[in-house]
Amino acid sequence: MDVLFWVAASFGAGVWVGVQHRKSQRKPFRKSTSENCTLRSKAPPTTCTPAPSPPPPVKYRHSRWEEKEDLFWGMVKEGVILENKKYMTTSTEKQYLEKLEKWFGQYCRIFCQVSPGRFLKLPDQDAFSAEERARFFTQFNAMSVDYVLVSRKNNKIVCVIELDDKSHELDERITRDKRLEHMFEMAGVPLLRVNVAEMNIEPPVWDRRKAVEERMAVS
Repeated sequence: MDVLFWVAASFGAGVWVGVQHRKSQRKPFRKSTSENCTLRSKAPPTTCTPAPSPPPPVKYRHSRWEEKEDLFWGMVKEGVILENKKYMTTSTEKQYLEKLEKWFGQYCRIFCQVSPGRFLKLPDQDAFSAEERARFFTQFNAMSVDYVLVSRKNNKIVCVIELDDKSHELDERITRDKRLEHMFEMAGVPLLRVNVAEMNIEPPVWDRRKAVEERMAVS
């Protein structure tokens, strides 16, 4: 019995020592983990930067109405105001019109403030989309020229005349005039630019038309 008792006691003591040894090995690990967690908790939290939201679609016109019909009837309904200009020309333009009628009225009808869209054509072209052509047409259709001389005999355009006053010296007007000249040159429309200082001099309308016709015949 004594031998069995001491064997059992020794076995129990060994088990107890082994358990205590394992506990002593786990404590540093737990302590280290705790310290790491503490260190990590002191660091500022990392946040993910949200992806930027896509910009809103850009509208071609900043208006309450986007479609042409909505714009027209919407503004009419809201009470848009229109006024009669009464005169198609300024007093200076009227004076020059009278001179043109005296010089060329026998052979030509003379129209004032005409949009180039009335006598320039923009046919379908594969190199440009319908939208591009429409926007291009809008640019020159919104302009106007001072005088268009049309033959009484065959109803063809004889010459276009621009009367240049001080307003044509502005940067914006210079840009506009350059575009107008280039378009008429491409289309073969005779154009004369007359300075207001030369209002009393008969412009070389027939010579200009002849020069353009000869150039277009060669090209």
